[in-house]
Amino acid sequence: MIVNRTELARVLGLTTARITQLANDEVVKKLGRGKYDLSQSVQGYIALLKKSSEEKQSSDFEKAIQRERLRKVTADADIRELERDEKASVTLPVEEVEEKLEQLALGLRKVINSWADIPKERKSALANQLRMGAITEIKGSIDG
Repeated sequence: MIVNRTELARVLGLTTARITQLANDEVVKKLGRGKYDLSQSVQGYIALLKKSSEEKQSSDFEKAIQRERLRKVTADADIRELERDEKASVTLPVEEVEEKLEQLALGLRKVINSWADIPKERKSALANQLRMGAITEIKGSIDG
């Protein structure tokens, strides 16, 4: 069936300007001035829509692949960072830390008990010095 540009535009739901573009791109079949083969033009337009749809799906698929690759690279970097942090941090068993603290507490208690004749203000200052020394000792034993 032969139709004019306006009729073809109405059938395809397009503007007449778009029909002219599609004719120039050889999507719709132009027979002559303002005359188009309806069935070949519809088939050509359907083929164009399928091709566009496939290209969009392919593009969407590529974007999804890129997102997943980026997610994997990020996850791998996070894992490497955690492994590095784990290797860098020194952890001691709880039992070892408890034992060292108990030894220090016993030592402090003995020292403080031996201060019977020392005035209260002096005892407080000495206790603070001992605490600071104990903290330094604990840090030293953990680092060493």
